[in-house]
Amino acid sequence: MLKKKKIYQILSLSIVLTSIVLIYLLFLLPATKQDVFAYTWGDDLPLTASLYLDHAKPDTQVEIDKSQLEKEGLQTVNVVYEGKTYRVKFNINKPDISTIVALDAANRVFYKGQNYQTIFKVNPKYASQVTYNKNSQSLSSGEERVCATAYGQESCQVLTVADKPEVLEGLVSKYDYVNKDLVTIVREFLADKNVSEELVSFAYKSVDSDDVIAMNKNAPMKSASTYKLPLNMLVSDKVKSGNLSLDQKVPVCSECYESIDEYRGFLNNYGQSVDVKLLQEESIVNSSNVASLVLFNTLGGVTKVYEDIAVYGQAEGDIKTIASSDYSLTTSDYFIQVLNYLYKNQNTYADIIAYMKKAMPGAYLKKYVTDADIAHKYGDFGGAHNDVAIVYEKTPYLLALYTTGVGLETFEQLAFVINQYHITHQK
Repeated sequence: MLKKKKIYQILSLSIVLTSIVLIYLLFLLPATKQDVFAYTWGDDLPLTASLYLDHAKPDTQVEIDKSQLEKEGLQTVNVVYEGKTYRVKFNINKPDISTIVALDAANRVFYKGQNYQTIFKVNPKYASQVTYNKNSQSLSSGEERVCATAYGQESCQVLTVADKPEVLEGLVSKYDYVNKDLVTIVREFLADKNVSEELVSFAYKSVDSDDVIAMNKNAPMKSASTYKLPLNMLVSDKVKSGNLSLDQKVPVCSECYESIDEYRGFLNNYGQSVDVKLLQEESIVNSSNVASLVLFNTLGGVTKVYEDIAVYGQAEGDIKTIASSDYSLTTSDYFIQVLNYLYKNQNTYADIIAYMKKAMPGAYLKKYVTDADIAHKYGDFGGAHNDVAIVYEKTPYLLALYTTGVGLETFEQLAFVINQYHITHQK
């Protein structure tokens, strides 16, 4: 009898323990979280299982049929995990038109057949959702109201429509962009313009290649205001490291000017001390010499800055970055490396790139290259016309173009010729 009682106790205990284990295991099974997940059309849909389910295994993913997300508002969506379906609540929103389209108010002259992207600046992730009320090929000369529509929202701009200049049509047809290399094409262009090759230095790089195509890349050239690009990159590095802050006010030094009139105007507009963020914007967008000299002073002076900017690259010739004397001579070899560093670290230098896109619309590279966004820092000093830029074609490219004694119109046409070579060969 005692033995039977003991067996009964053991069985009872086993049942209790088994029940506890089963309850524990059930508790550990994946279960739908009670959260409502916000999703905006066009965004990447995260598939990490732990976002939607409690007790999901680490580093596992769910499956979601995105066709379930096509209706706006609160929706219940089937989420599949390890063969089982869970019901998860989503709040589905359409993006605001202001996040899809960023009108470039400064760029309203539009050539027939041009890409609307130059005006509407459509966010690439929404490009497939954007339609226009008029075909760019069918526009008439004069003013035309063009609207971009996405997700039932509209953004409109009045454009001044013009025929593409005849000079560009000639440049498109004159050179053999398909079969000739870029240096040969540039030399032919310069010969047509009676410009000596020694007056031009350039370095070009498509971002999908490690190769740099260049001519006279280590020839000393006046940097003019292109020095302001690595200067401001160095400022951004100091901000990132905590040695400066964007809202930190720094004094406008009494010797920080090249023109006394510019200096007085700067003081009248901004006062005796200016925050770093405004100094950067003025230096890049408006190419302010006063703002740039204040930044030099803040970073320890011209000589130190030109040594420190070697972190972005060094040229093969005698001038490694920028010379601190002799008109701040530099090379396209150095600046193509600066541009490459900038492009590869766009998140770090997002403010600088935004300022570069805003700077000098309708001139330098932006005069005739109108079908793509351009982030550039131009320079004009003592007969030098220069531009260093990221050109956001389908496949972006980098260009450092320096000239001496070459007219601005010829410079701008040369930039167009290089662009034609790129779009002919881009993948």
